[in-house]
Amino acid sequence: MLIRTKAVVLNQFRYSDNSTIAHVLTQSHGKLSLFVRGSTKGKTNGKQRYFQPLFLLDADLEYKEKREIQNIKEIRISDPLQNISSDIRKQSVAIFLAEALSKSIHPEQPDDALFDFVFHNVLLFEHLNKGSNLFHHYFLVQLMKYLGFSPGNKLTESMPFLDTESGLFVPASQLTTACFNETESKLLAAFTDINADLLPNLNMTREKKQIALESILFYYSKHVPGFDKLKSYNILKGVFSGNTD
Repeated sequence: MLIRTKAVVLNQFRYSDNSTIAHVLTQSHGKLSLFVRGSTKGKTNGKQRYFQPLFLLDADLEYKEKREIQNIKEIRISDPLQNISSDIRKQSVAIFLAEALSKSIHPEQPDDALFDFVFHNVLLFEHLNKGSNLFHHYFLVQLMKYLGFSPGNKLTESMPFLDTESGLFVPASQLTTACFNETESKLLAAFTDINADLLPNLNMTREKKQIALESILFYYSKHVPGFDKLKSYNILKGVFSGNTD
């Protein structure tokens, strides 16, 4: 069956000397694996250069329901990501978020709301200038809403601790070893009800950005099976270590 769908690239890896396997999030069928033919050893052909992390594509696929890896009939760039492609910091964030998405989303479970969120926010990140160094924090916390484990209530003075297992902010009387401390709870909560254009207003120090991100990743590990430390995390830290924004 020929299907036409929009897609967001998650990753690709070499399958043989002249082919790769790409993982994409599609609008029509959720997460799919695609067989990308035609490269020559040591070189990248036209198709493979489309499959960079978070690239936005229009894809015509020869889809078979029980086939693990789908074939591509035609592939096109939907929206060029010139700023992400030319900015090393944005590139590192794109790689990091694509890996987080790949670990969080199950294969072949279409979800229009989730796809629209991801597609729209990639475009938002492409054009975002101020606050882009906090975008990955923002994206991951907002993504929780679509994955089903966003905190179930709001942080308040009387309930300042996030229980990472129940997903609820709790009072001191209900503190357990599963709870974040007050600082970690506040930093994660800062990204739950904010628009991306207000990210510059958060005005976090480098140390607080680091604590916030590590808290977010730990929270994911509690709710997504197999979500261990991301391979791209150290690269991201290295790229941002010299950034004073």
